[in-house]
Amino acid sequence: MKLSSPVSMELPNTLVVLRPVQAFVREIFFAHGFGQREVEEVEVALEEALVNGVEHAYGPGGEGPLRVTVAPHPLGLAVVVHDDGLPLDYGALEKNVPDPSVSGLGVGHLLMRRLVDEFRLVNRGRGGKDVEMVKYLPCPQASFGDAPPDEGRDEGSRGPSEAAAPPRDQPMTLRSFRPEDALEVARCAWYAYGYSYAHDHVFFPQRMVELNARGELLSLVATTASGEVAGHTAAIFPHKDSPWAEIGMAFVKPAFSSRGLLKALTAELVRRMGERGLSSVHVQAVTFHEASQKAARARGFSPGALLVGGLTENYHFNTMGGLCEGRLSVLIAHRYLAEYAPFPLFVPGRHRPMVARIYEGMGLVPVFADPAPRPSLPERGDVSFRVVEDDNAASVEVRSVGRDGASGLAQITRTLCQRRVDHLRLALPLGDPGTPELCRSLEGQGYFFAGVFFKGPREDALLLQYLNNVDRRYQDIKLFGPEAQELLAHVRRCDPQGGA
Repeated sequence: MKLSSPVSMELPNTLVVLRPVQAFVREIFFAHGFGQREVEEVEVALEEALVNGVEHAYGPGGEGPLRVTVAPHPLGLAVVVHDDGLPLDYGALEKNVPDPSVSGLGVGHLLMRRLVDEFRLVNRGRGGKDVEMVKYLPCPQASFGDAPPDEGRDEGSRGPSEAAAPPRDQPMTLRSFRPEDALEVARCAWYAYGYSYAHDHVFFPQRMVELNARGELLSLVATTASGEVAGHTAAIFPHKDSPWAEIGMAFVKPAFSSRGLLKALTAELVRRMGERGLSSVHVQAVTFHEASQKAARARGFSPGALLVGGLTENYHFNTMGGLCEGRLSVLIAHRYLAEYAPFPLFVPGRHRPMVARIYEGMGLVPVFADPAPRPSLPERGDVSFRVVEDDNAASVEVRSVGRDGASGLAQITRTLCQRRVDHLRLALPLGDPGTPELCRSLEGQGYFFAGVFFKGPREDALLLQYLNNVDRRYQDIKLFGPEAQELLAHVRRCDPQGGA
């Protein structure tokens, strides 16, 4: 029987419980359709997490509880190991150890990351800390029917553009995604980008069906009268009840390009998001060309942040200029859907004019707080991070600032750089009085301004970025409109290597 809600076990921090817990988790995974190999990988990852918890969480001879939770996930199952023990030593979590036989906390986390599909370390401050692991349910190998007309091109080449274009007056229908559309959506992505497309879930039809069924994804398709899927876009939610979403997974078959399908799909999706009561939506517009930025601007989106080299290198654009050499920079553009309720923003003085321009570009009036000389902060903040393997990038989120902020984030930065992660995106809460000082400290460590991310009521974040030995390639960034150009100029001024 499959889980309909999370199930948890409170355990003493002793290895005596290891085998019974593994057996319990094993049976849940088998019941959900996982195979022997996947279950064994989960067992090993769980063993590493529990052994680390027993040996390191409460210090030598210390006692305290561990909690293991197994929960449904849109793509499979999640396993969370929680403890209320010693704060995490981020510098020791993922050491770049060349010999896997060497024991240590860093090797254990490195092994866990390799055994599961999603791995995240969460510091909840006074709420303890979590090791979160997600294992995707294996999908049957997607069959794309007959071989595409250009089979035989080099691996990574684009989908065919030689197919005869259908009549331009052919009527199109915009409608919600249906399970039977999943395979055609995958083919649509392949025709537009080949297998270079970053959101690889799109190539697993069952994952697209599950994500839509669980409300983690809201897909729209454009179809012909015969039912052929010509285009797709989706709202991507960090969780089902999120007040904001990203509009992405947007692509149109080359044969149907230049017909305004993405514009129409985006407009319909924004309308539905407004009806759903979301506070804001955003898009990630590439800077290899201006087309996606112009489309976003036409739909009321305004520049919020510029991530220099934020996406994977050697991205392909079948109908928009071909191969982008090096890492791809991306412009995050936002649109506010709800009535905005101003709240005091804690922003370093040097960034206030640019932050004001970003808010004003969205038609909002920012209210800046006068920072206290030495604000009273908790001893420990609330920080989490995750690595997006496909982009070799990391997202670090500070939910609350503590006195350990600068040192803890320095350790995270070293850890990620040792893993040779190329791009780090760091979000600081604009409503937290500790943000200005922490921002200045991080800029001393090599971080620099990226922009503002609009999450929802009182949750806007100041974005910083860190590039780990990455060529900036500012000369290749193409931006549309004066607001985006002004943002680029400020980002470059703040970048310690902006003139290089």
